Amino acid sequence: MLQGNFKSKNHTYKVRIDCGLDYEIGSNERSIYFTDNPVTITQDVDDTFTQIIKTSATVSLISKDYIGDYIFTANDREIGVKIYKDNDECIFDGYVEPNTFN
Repeated sequence: MLQGNFKSKNHTYKVRIDCGLDYEIGSNERSIYFTDNPVTITQDVDDTFTQIIKTSATVSLISKDYIGDYIFTANDREIGVKIYKDNDECIFDGYVEPNTFN
């Protein structure tokens, strides 16, 4: 599991990515760090009659080494992503989008 904490606006956020890596984001162990804008969560509602609200999150990381083999997937439910606010309130629970590279 790739996980780490960051602070923003007097809140502590925790990001957990269930992948093949077992490292703490921000430690010197593998040199994986959050960017200045680590997480962006967006909601998409087409109109007032839409019953499903689509939510997506972008987690921005910087790494000295290539880690794409661990976090990119062809299966849409293989790698889970959870984001917590103040360590206990889950504000996002989803999956890595398959076949993406940004």
